[in-house]
Amino acid sequence: MLIEEFDRYCKENPDGGYMTGMEQLDDAIIGFQPGLHFVAGMSNAGKSSFLLNLAWKVAHNNDDAYALYITLDDGTNDLLPRIVAMEQQVPINTARYPGRYTDFDDLIETREEGIRILYDNVDKFGIMNKDYGWPAENLEELVKEYRMQLAASGSDRDLCIFIDNFHDLSSEKVSIGTDQNARFEQAGGALKNISETYDVPIIATAEYKKLEGKSRPVISDIKQTGKTIYQAKTVMLCYNEVGVKDEMAKVYFAREERDRKSPIFEVHIAKNKSSDMKSRLFYEFYEEMARFEEVPKTQSGHYLNMLGG
Repeated sequence: MLIEEFDRYCKENPDGGYMTGMEQLDDAIIGFQPGLHFVAGMSNAGKSSFLLNLAWKVAHNNDDAYALYITLDDGTNDLLPRIVAMEQQVPINTARYPGRYTDFDDLIETREEGIRILYDNVDKFGIMNKDYGWPAENLEELVKEYRMQLAASGSDRDLCIFIDNFHDLSSEKVSIGTDQNARFEQAGGALKNISETYDVPIIATAEYKKLEGKSRPVISDIKQTGKTIYQAKTVMLCYNEVGVKDEMAKVYFAREERDRKSPIFEVHIAKNKSSDMKSRLFYEFYEEMARFEEVPKTQSGHYLNMLGG
């Protein structure tokens, strides 16, 4: 029976998990497969925008994926403008505050096209707001509910779940304000069990402790997760030196239209159960558009040299 299930799963997923269209990331992790994946980073350094990009790209690069983005931090009115901005390559504020741009016909027209794109993609992408402290165990009923809705609509898509952020979750078994380690241990265990029981990828952001002057984070710098972090299928450690050091940063890229340094968003794949690749990837981060452009392999050496190898 186990052999039959294994053979069936491999034949149903011959190319791996859900792809992002980010070539180097897809090659490294072979797509997002069922299991728990972490995208860790500092506060206000781009990890939430990166997760949103991943969710949007998964929805668009897989005919069988419905990307559900669950936010316990930013509201829908903050997230949807980011999608319009990254899709249409316009400033986030253009999408968020159109009244301030009425004299710029091209920007307003581009924004309106972005709104139409949002409407056109409700069958493959969704956002759900949850309050801080939402119990991780509640995700199970949500998975059942969405699968029923997808089936009832005749859709062939299945869930790929994104959560921002893991450290805002709670557990039904541990009250907030008591033992934090136990809380995150239980929350992480619940997510892992749901991902395995329902065969669904769950990708969640996580926060670092204070890095205490470290040049780059390691897995042990992630805040409490219990043993969950060591059971995860993938752990991506993100870093934005411009976000930390501003104009003192050594790892950055230059843009003609800006007189200051622009951030390179580093993604170190520190744990990877899908392949033996534990590489460091680089992305040009256009913060005002919440947009990430993968740096080609041929140019990655430039940034690796900036890191000292």
